[in-house]
Amino acid sequence: MKYIYTIVVILLTGVLFSCEKDTQPATIVVDQDTIESEYNGLTTTVAVRSNRDWIATADVDWITMTPTKADAFEARSYMIVTVLPNEGDPRVGKITVKSVNSEVIAEVTIHQGENSALIKTADQFIAYLQKAANFEANNDFKLVSDIDLAGKTVPTVDSLIYSFNGQGFSIKNWSGSAPLFKSVGPSGSLTNLKIDASSSVTLPTNGNAAVVVTNNYGILESVENGAFLTLQTTDAAGFYAGVCAVNKGIVRNCTNSGAITVKCTSVPDVCLVAGVVAYTETEISACSNSGAVALLCESAEGNADGAVRVAGAAGVVNYLGWSGGKLTNCSNMGDVTLRAGYSTGVGTVGDATKYASSTAGVAAFAYKCDLEFCENVGKVSSTFKNIDNAGSVYQTTGRHNIGGVIASSWGTVNNCTNSGTVTAYWVTSTHDAALAKNFVCQAGGVSGGAYNGDTSLGGMSGCTNSGTVSITCDSSGSNNAFGGVTGWASKEAAGAATIQNCNNTGAFTVDGFGKSRSGGVVGSCGMIVDCTNSGKVWLKNGHVNSCLGGVLGWLNFNGMTGCKNTGDVQSDVLVTNNLAASGANYSSQAGVGGLVGGHGNTDVAFENNSVNCNVTAPASCKFASMLIGMVDRDKSPAVGRILNVGTTVAPVKVKGSFGTTTLTSLNYTDFIKYSGYLNLNPAVLYNVLYGE
Repeated sequence: MKYIYTIVVILLTGVLFSCEKDTQPATIVVDQDTIESEYNGLTTTVAVRSNRDWIATADVDWITMTPTKADAFEARSYMIVTVLPNEGDPRVGKITVKSVNSEVIAEVTIHQGENSALIKTADQFIAYLQKAANFEANNDFKLVSDIDLAGKTVPTVDSLIYSFNGQGFSIKNWSGSAPLFKSVGPSGSLTNLKIDASSSVTLPTNGNAAVVVTNNYGILESVENGAFLTLQTTDAAGFYAGVCAVNKGIVRNCTNSGAITVKCTSVPDVCLVAGVVAYTETEISACSNSGAVALLCESAEGNADGAVRVAGAAGVVNYLGWSGGKLTNCSNMGDVTLRAGYSTGVGTVGDATKYASSTAGVAAFAYKCDLEFCENVGKVSSTFKNIDNAGSVYQTTGRHNIGGVIASSWGTVNNCTNSGTVTAYWVTSTHDAALAKNFVCQAGGVSGGAYNGDTSLGGMSGCTNSGTVSITCDSSGSNNAFGGVTGWASKEAAGAATIQNCNNTGAFTVDGFGKSRSGGVVGSCGMIVDCTNSGKVWLKNGHVNSCLGGVLGWLNFNGMTGCKNTGDVQSDVLVTNNLAASGANYSSQAGVGGLVGGHGNTDVAFENNSVNCNVTAPASCKFASMLIGMVDRDKSPAVGRILNVGTTVAPVKVKGSFGTTTLTSLNYTDFIKYSGYLNLNPAVLYNVLYGE
């Protein structure tokens, strides 16, 4: 009975209060009618006291309230108000609290300041750089507009330890004498920033430098440089690039379109130039270059008479060096040029101790790093006009390299393509045979070569060259290797790296007075599998001890399987060979062949290969054939070594013409062996069929 009485009292009290609030004048009171907010927002409370049921609304979407309504109540109700961060100019918003029947209202006005971390003007950008230099900034700063620095003096930040986002906006009309940031620290990042083509950086002295960052230990992502970098000095020793000189952090999706030019008149000791990154020990991916990159060591424009020691030019990155690393999805469209007179020797870059000169569209030198899905369409050229200079240093272990994608690789090169022109001009001062000297070199449409690698860290797969490869070389004292895809495939040893599924369609020409091993796909060495050539292979001039082959110039220790040549093979050089008194082959590497120029004295099988081309050589050339120009088998009977030119289950097929004679099913066997070959040599077995 007491319980029922209590309920009745409560209900009666409620009815009395309801009647009272409806009869009293309507009131709504808030405890503050103005709120001041910083740009980064705030959360606060507003007390509401009303004798009417009420509802609250905001006239902007950057203000929210919780709750937005309440019943009439004698005590205060509290509303949580949230002001979101401001991404622009100063702004004003209003909260309106009114009774449900709109009898009365109360208002709260909110003023929010502009975001001081949003950079819209040149002065604001300069102020930010000064704060960053003094370690007084934070991670909130970003561009919200293009910045015009015409006539402005820009402070250099020694170390950026913060995150800075350019949001895709550009720095324009900047004229600098130092990089924008000397370094990005391990905690720092620079993203989505563009340096416009109206900007330029000129460096008067030597040392590492780039337009954007000299040393990166943090993250560079989606950074674009369009400014040109010019360095002219007597000694250009250092690393130079458009985006970053030295990277020990992460660089991805960065691009360079500015011209990068380094000129010097004396011997630069270790000078590497690149469009995006000069030297890296860590990750590089999805980067590209479209600017011209040049390293010029000469007394006057075009002279190419200065000396270099450890020099390189590349479109994207010059030196790659971290064990197991990869360069992926990088591309070059800019012209890459290296010009000098001669080389004073090799030197050390990172862990590589045999760096001579390297020129390439994408990467110059890779040490224990792989390349995948990289592409070059730019013109790549290397010029040495004085290789007979008395100061020139001959190095058997250090090679001068040029390649459309990579110049010198110690690692695999997979699924890379080149369609740009590759031109090497390595000559003596008067360009004649009498002065021909040692200058060990390798060149290729995709890769210059992998001589500096080893048998476990090399090989190429799925690579294609369609660009013109043109080499003029006066080096006759060394074995030089030139190929449509790669020059020197690997070290000349058993178990060498494999070149597989590679293709050349570009014209390939060798000129000068040098000794070369030249092939439509590979210049020298390696295991060659399922490779094809359809471009013309032409030995226009050269040393008499040169080799020229439709697929491969010189092969030793390893075989060839499933390869095909349909490109014409032409030698204007009367390649010669020393013959023993018996007429047997004797220690030679000269020959012209529709498949292979020459083969060494090791056990090898050529299986399931085919030739359908025209082979042309001087009429008196003894070491030319439709298949293998020269077979060095004089010692084979004594040691039991066997060369199988086709097998019964995987024969070699031949078709085409030799000189002016068209091959038929009746005469083809007359042209599968060169004229000086001893038919009774039991160490060479032929299984060759006519046809494709």
